[in-house]
Amino acid sequence: MTGSAPKLTRVGGVALAMPDFDNPALLRSKVANMKPANVRSLVADRLKLSARHAELLAHALIAPASAKPTPAEYDRCEASGAELVAWAAAARTEERAVVIGAFGRASQIRELMFQVGQLQRGQARAFVKDVLDAEGGVAAAADWLGEAGFLIASARGQGPVFDGLSWGGFARGATKIVKGAVDAVSSAVSTVVDGIETAGKSIQDVLGAAASWTANRVQGLVMALIEAGKKAVDVLTAAAKYGAEMVRGAVAGILAAGKPLKDVVVWAVSQGEQLALSALDAAMDLGRSVAQVLAEAVSL
Repeated sequence: MTGSAPKLTRVGGVALAMPDFDNPALLRSKVANMKPANVRSLVADRLKLSARHAELLAHALIAPASAKPTPAEYDRCEASGAELVAWAAAARTEERAVVIGAFGRASQIRELMFQVGQLQRGQARAFVKDVLDAEGGVAAAADWLGEAGFLIASARGQGPVFDGLSWGGFARGATKIVKGAVDAVSSAVSTVVDGIETAGKSIQDVLGAAASWTANRVQGLVMALIEAGKKAVDVLTAAAKYGAEMVRGAVAGILAAGKPLKDVVVWAVSQGEQLALSALDAAMDLGRSVAQVLAEAVSL
């Protein structure tokens, strides 16, 4: 007796059978040339049959098939990812779960945060909440914000050259990041922070996710929070909950973001000795003199 042939899904000239979903490498090779414009309908059709298969398919579309991907392959995967984020943003939690799972499988949560940050705020809020729920908190968002803060500062000449990024095309991008790209990251930072707060999380929650970070790494996160419009005093007050190292990083981020030394001094004089000294020491480590610190304190 002859068994029935595996059910095929055909979109954009690609035929997929059930066994393909048990072979990630084969699945990626089959969709390697799929045009980004077709990925929404391909994943949506598969979702009608299986959420797991839809996630595996979405992963295959955003993960390069080659061991050494070409720039063109990277670009296609990123464009496919952007299409999937846009598709899920206009849909339901079910679709967003598929896309979040796919980016997670591909170790591309940072890329996902950047893509979500470019959505309209109403759509981004729902997406950010689903990411926080799927990732078990704000840690993934804080991780991306930290890198984004350094990127923005570096491009504006406010911080050291920062590389090693794995999202937004910057990992292989030009040595000089163009203004339009910086503006896109800045806008994404504000949108993601808005989404975090709309989901019921606070600055303190975000900094709490970075409680074990070094002061240098905290600096990038704080620069992102300042970029999103958070006040220096609020950031410092939240940072103080996690100790002197966090305060040092917060001071570094605030000053690197271009905020005046007075903002730090005003906060420091209202704190206990240890936190105040940590804040003022951090300011002096960044090139502020004792005379500058004293002058700000006397002017209060």
